[in-house]
Amino acid sequence: MDKIQIEAVENWQINMFLEDTNTDEFFGTDEKKVLEPGIYITVYENGNDTFPFSGVMPPDFSMECGDNKKLLFYNVSD
Repeated sequence: MDKIQIEAVENWQINMFLEDTNTDEFFGTDEKKVLEPGIYITVYENGNDTFPFSGVMPPDFSMECGDNKKLLFYNVSD
């Protein structure tokens, strides 16, 4: 969370899932992935960002989410 604050990232959220969750249903991602229960920080990243956040802090995984957007997933359960 420190890096998110330092980089002044605006489009992020913390989600806690108590059961398996489909990314396409919950987030509207282009593909379907099932997230295991846990706590995730998600960051929306525009494809035209000059300095993308994923370059500062690589995500656990990312998914396409609409026109020229990526959704970065950070599993912070542990």
